[in-house]
Amino acid sequence: SLDSTVDLANGDAFIELDAGEDVSCSFTNVETPIENGTIVIVKHSLPHDPQEFPFTSDVPGFDNFSLSDTGDEHTLTMTDVIPGNYSVTEGALPEHWHLDGLLCVDPDGGSSPSVTTITDTASIDLDPGEVVSCTFRNGLDATINVVKQTNPDGSMEEFDFSGDLGDFALSDGETMVFDGLDQDDGDEYVVSEVGLPDGWLLQEISCEDPSGGTSIDLGTGTATMEIDHGDNITCTFINSAPGTLIINKDTEGVSDVAFWFTDGFDLFTAAQDEPFIFDGLAPSVMTITELPDVIWTLEDISCNDPDGETVVDLATATVYADVDAAETVECTFYNTYTDIPIPINARWALLLMALGILAIAFTSMRRRLSKA
Repeated sequence: SLDSTVDLANGDAFIELDAGEDVSCSFTNVETPIENGTIVIVKHSLPHDPQEFPFTSDVPGFDNFSLSDTGDEHTLTMTDVIPGNYSVTEGALPEHWHLDGLLCVDPDGGSSPSVTTITDTASIDLDPGEVVSCTFRNGLDATINVVKQTNPDGSMEEFDFSGDLGDFALSDGETMVFDGLDQDDGDEYVVSEVGLPDGWLLQEISCEDPSGGTSIDLGTGTATMEIDHGDNITCTFINSAPGTLIINKDTEGVSDVAFWFTDGFDLFTAAQDEPFIFDGLAPSVMTITELPDVIWTLEDISCNDPDGETVVDLATATVYADVDAAETVECTFYNTYTDIPIPINARWALLLMALGILAIAFTSMRRRLSKA
């Protein structure tokens, strides 16, 4: 019938049947080839490494394969794959490696995970002509080593630590190893030495960090370690038993005369039978100089140093006292009286100098009191 119509696009036939009329419709189907798709599996490791990672999948022809993050070997492209649902799984991880994330990029969003997720399996919904890419990212575990050293060597004393890695204690020569740290790049771990045993000082903290992200605060006994993938950081905490420096004065039996000294920063006095004592010292070399006196002559300086490393310079009235851990160094400055007349002008100069020193001391005291 001329009045019948067809809609080929929708596969419809609209038939108008008249009286006594026969209408015949034929539906002819032609097989249309289905366009296959492509699956791309990408391996990304931090840091880049030739380590191979095993995979399994149900994609025909790709049951088992491995990838490493080096050159062209970090990508596997599966072409001419029949559309359908597939899965790709990363197998048992090599030692010291962890899964950092998995992300699949699918034009129609049918594959998962579509956002970076810690999972070892990609679920792929492959449509005709589609390219789906899934990236497996792995990270190398980081390691932190905390080492204890004492000065002098061989102490059995235990030193306590606390922080992000928990509480623990170490003695001389011991190391605490924290491995398998799988956090992201830039994560920080803080380790502090706390509650020092009586008679001990924290002398030094030294850290070896390949990426240079570690900071040290000796005042608080803290090391802050910023880890990157694969880092192996070692921090050594060195404790020392404190030393002592004693400055004696010998003035031919005269005990009521005080002499001025400087350690390069502060002034102090010492007199016969009234030594000046520096205690609680970290290992160091202290420079002690006796200031000149008009009526006294410095004749000699003698030092008792167990290891003999202290240096005396009589010409400059200076001692370079090498104070080691748990060591006591004792130095004696010997002066003789110079019986010479002092000109009246020199006396006035000395008096004015003394008054000046007193004025400065008084002003300094007033400032301190006003601040308090």
